[in-house]
Amino acid sequence: MLTELQAFADDLLRASPAVEIGPVRFMNDDRSFRAHVRVDVDGAALPAAGVGGIEAYEDWVALISAEGTSEIDKNMAREFAAELMKAQLRASIDAKSTAKMSRRIEAMARQQAPLILRSFVERGFLDESGNFYSTRFSLADGALSVNGIAMPVRLP
Repeated sequence: MLTELQAFADDLLRASPAVEIGPVRFMNDDRSFRAHVRVDVDGAALPAAGVGGIEAYEDWVALISAEGTSEIDKNMAREFAAELMKAQLRASIDAKSTAKMSRRIEAMARQQAPLILRSFVERGFLDESGNFYSTRFSLADGALSVNGIAMPVRLP
């Protein structure tokens, strides 16, 4: 069964498919998030033996190119950043302390969220325009860039 599934996947990849998502738009009250992503597969770059599996990093990087854009309302971005910060803070302390410190965690996360977003703007990962943050990315020839800044692709 696994062999047939691998053969089907390799045939699909050899056909050089493209996947395009978007534009996607989420609206909540007066806040919005928009995104668009396109992923292309270069079937000619598929090794003769096929892709070595999901963990075959080198095979996938050679096959895939992608580009995308996103735009998020600043208020929504602050809420999202605060939720991520709360999750990190809760994960760093035990469950009993989390219950006791719920209000402090909430306050700390709300204070940190704007600083995190400002850091992303200063480092060039987010562009700031009016009431929105935006970003664009591309992955081509094994190189990832976010707003034109080269980023490492290889995961540990």
